[in-house]
Amino acid sequence: VATDLSYIPGLSEIRPHLEGNRVIISIEGPGGVGKSSLAIQLAKWAYHEKRVAKLWNRPVLPVFINNLNDDLDKLVVSKLKYLTDSSVISESLSKAILRKKKVLVIVDGLSEMQALKPEFIDPQKGASDVHAVIYTSRMPTTIPQSTIIIPFGLKLTYLDNLIDGFTNAYVGANRFEDQREVLRSRIKIMIGTFGNRNPDKQIPLNILRLIIEHASKIMDRGGSLQIELPNSYYSLVEDYLSDLLRKVNNPDHSIVSMRAAAMVSLGLMQYLDASKKSDHAPLSLEKFKPQWVSANTYTVFISEADIQLFKLGGILIESGWLGEKQFKFQNDPIAEYLAASEICIAYQNGNMPNQKIKEILGQSLLANDSFYILITEVAKFKKIILP
Repeated sequence: VATDLSYIPGLSEIRPHLEGNRVIISIEGPGGVGKSSLAIQLAKWAYHEKRVAKLWNRPVLPVFINNLNDDLDKLVVSKLKYLTDSSVISESLSKAILRKKKVLVIVDGLSEMQALKPEFIDPQKGASDVHAVIYTSRMPTTIPQSTIIIPFGLKLTYLDNLIDGFTNAYVGANRFEDQREVLRSRIKIMIGTFGNRNPDKQIPLNILRLIIEHASKIMDRGGSLQIELPNSYYSLVEDYLSDLLRKVNNPDHSIVSMRAAAMVSLGLMQYLDASKKSDHAPLSLEKFKPQWVSANTYTVFISEADIQLFKLGGILIESGWLGEKQFKFQNDPIAEYLAASEICIAYQNGNMPNQKIKEILGQSLLANDSFYILITEVAKFKKIILP
């Protein structure tokens, strides 16, 4: 533990990698480990008012890019024109701004961007002017000169330290003094149920946050963790969603809309209501992963009111510019669970014929075997027999 009062966890470790003419940081790992959260925190440090909490000793403007369909340089300049309400920024000025690291570019969800071409982010080609950029990606980016950050997932070997840290951060120190061992044992069980479909990969840390916040709510209403805290990850998510929608007028409608939103997020919107017109591409191997999707696509399948509800509840996060809003699930594992639930329930209710669900199962096995396993496990959890 550092004794220096200027020590800031995360920032102090990253600062040594910010020197030099060009800074490229690649935050890599599976969904839910905190890649986007870390990128957003770095953006906050970029323009922090206190010098001790700045990335550099000067103010830097963070610019978010959620869809790479052209050279990164061009997209950033377009966004600068939008942010400054200026239709004209000379080429020499834009190059100077980018090359002197006056702008920190954050590209979130690189591996899920279907229009991406390698040259768009090549430091010698489409990203030659951008000299300070952060990428988040589920897959290795293999970008030359980049610093790679891999957030730690949830491991039993340091579970006690994580419980203490998350308890202090989210619900207050000593919150579970009398029931700590019950909490710890349930966490181990839930980690086991989640890890069954992903044994070789990191378990997202935000699962631990869900458990701790849910346990705190149980205690707030005078409940018992021994009786009320779930034994499985899937039961935890169901309880979390029920708590979230407890005060909503029509929670049954809201959970149906939330499952539809998850299908949109994973690129599976063509399996929703067939009566709704959509020109979306057919199922491909790039689907089955939560990603940024335009607001226009969401509103084909769910109402504006539901979108606002999910934003306020912390389910969806928003980004966008030039009149093009985009949304993404804040928690990837929850999006995946909801989409898997929609597939299973639609099949059970007769809204998805055998041919369609077999197509999903076959394609998901090729594209993302962990999602294939999730579908089968959710079916077991909901006692639904799949073909």
